[in-house]
Amino acid sequence: MIISLAQMDAKAGLPAENIKTILSMLEEARNNGSEIAVFPELCVGGYLVGDRWLEDDFLNELLSMNEIIGKAAGSLTVVYGNIAVDFDKRGNDGRPVKYNAAYVVQNGKTSYEAKTLLPNYRIFDDRRYFTPHPPEKRKLFSADGKKFGVTVCEDMWSNDYDTDPVIELINEGADFIVNISASPWTYGKNNARDRQIRILENKSGKLIPFYYVNNVGVQNNGKNIITFDGDSAVYVDGDRVHAYDLDPYEQGIIRIDDSSFLSGKETRDLPGEIEQKYNAIIRGIQGFDELLGTWNPNYIIGLSGGVDSSLVAALMTKALGKERVKGFNLPSRYNSSLTKDSAAKLASNLGIDYRIIPIEKMAEINQEILKEGDEEFTSLIEENIQAKIRGTSILSNLASIHNGLMTNNGNKLETALGYATLYGDINGALAPIGDLTKEEVFAMSRWLNEKENIIPEELLPDDNYDFIIPPSAELKENQRDPIKFGYHDKLITYLMDYRKKSPEQILDWYLEGKKGFCERTGITEKIFDIYTLGDGKVFTDDLEWFIRTMRLNIFKRIQAPPIILLSRTAFGFDLRESQFAWQPTQKYLKLKKRILERR
Repeated sequence: MIISLAQMDAKAGLPAENIKTILSMLEEARNNGSEIAVFPELCVGGYLVGDRWLEDDFLNELLSMNEIIGKAAGSLTVVYGNIAVDFDKRGNDGRPVKYNAAYVVQNGKTSYEAKTLLPNYRIFDDRRYFTPHPPEKRKLFSADGKKFGVTVCEDMWSNDYDTDPVIELINEGADFIVNISASPWTYGKNNARDRQIRILENKSGKLIPFYYVNNVGVQNNGKNIITFDGDSAVYVDGDRVHAYDLDPYEQGIIRIDDSSFLSGKETRDLPGEIEQKYNAIIRGIQGFDELLGTWNPNYIIGLSGGVDSSLVAALMTKALGKERVKGFNLPSRYNSSLTKDSAAKLASNLGIDYRIIPIEKMAEINQEILKEGDEEFTSLIEENIQAKIRGTSILSNLASIHNGLMTNNGNKLETALGYATLYGDINGALAPIGDLTKEEVFAMSRWLNEKENIIPEELLPDDNYDFIIPPSAELKENQRDPIKFGYHDKLITYLMDYRKKSPEQILDWYLEGKKGFCERTGITEKIFDIYTLGDGKVFTDDLEWFIRTMRLNIFKRIQAPPIILLSRTAFGFDLRESQFAWQPTQKYLKLKKRILERR
């Protein structure tokens, strides 16, 4: 039997465009001799369409596409994802009951199986829109004398649920399982999927083939740009079978002849973490640009001469081409010749349009106007004036002049600490590196430079985080970023991880001693010493500053642009934040007391 896995770029909210793709891929499957063609979850309308799932006219539009697919199927068995609606029933919200369904077309008849396990964590809101599979026996379908069951995405990730759809289908006599997915990419997801298939095999005690097809492309939830890398494959004896891969993010048909499965499991040869995140950012930028339709805007970047804006410029250029990227250096009297030279060098390396617009006169005029009152005029106000001139007065207007959009150059650590000025640095249409820690920014810059000399080396630190050009906002004399590089990066990773660590756990680690703490956090003992973390008061003061600063700056993140999702928890709608001050627990205070008593 020949099966085509149609790894498809489903466009959210564009069913007419998706139908064209589906029909084209059906024709390809028919021509390659397939008996079954399988498409991803909700491939007709896209997965992340927000509250459009609550619009009856949109639902009817999607439902009308079932007839088109049914007529086009011919002799093929077609499995695909679309909404199913029971307009005669009402859900808890008073609206018609909706199912995230896998449709199966066979011999001119169409039926569906509803998704059972509805994820309601991270970026997922399935329970807001969909009803789970009714409490009735699951269907088995037949092809080439074999029985198969159909599941939808989360139905295979059943470890934390009371119900296991895959095991139920195997127990009912399925000879193979088909899973249709719209599974977002984050680092580690590919290997996690392989492990999950082996878990299902061990639970079932049976070895049956598992056909998995995933979406590719880019969708969004308003605050996060989410990429789908595909990774469609067939698993036999619990192992991924070799020779069925498309490239990450590549749309196409994977033709599988089940009579010629290769023996032995596939040896994964995934790129390293930084390269995978680079690929996701590039596809995320391109996908965001595609969402704008036929506009094709230019992208305006404030090139400060620092590593963050340099990396953003490099990523935008690699994703969209140098013709659509324009860099502007906006120096005041505080900007050094080193950073100005660095910005010019970066622009030259990329071959992008580059201009210098000094802001000192504008800063002086703004200060003169604002000083007419009796209010106290602090250094911080002067700093913020410069940042707002750059972002609001100049870059936003340059975007209009050049028919374009601004980028946001903030990294994850700056976003966490609010080390940016609202309406100054915190603006723009897209934050390409908003889910990269500063440590990862340095690592990605080095990785790029190994291939092509792009990022000025003087911006990159040595292993002890010594710099030729120290990171600085350059908004006052001798300013340096108040960040413990290499350590705060680890803190934000652990405090935000999907299985996040609490401040109390960080203190517990510290009580294990220097070696234990370094092993737990992944920092070197040299970094531990550089930042004097062996002093319990220094350590606890810094931790509390970090946590309070994170909490204090939630209001900035609420107003920040969308971030490309890369990690197990990104700012945006991946991490749901409510504004309130941090208050240490009784446990925290007891642990802190133990630490300070050891001094």
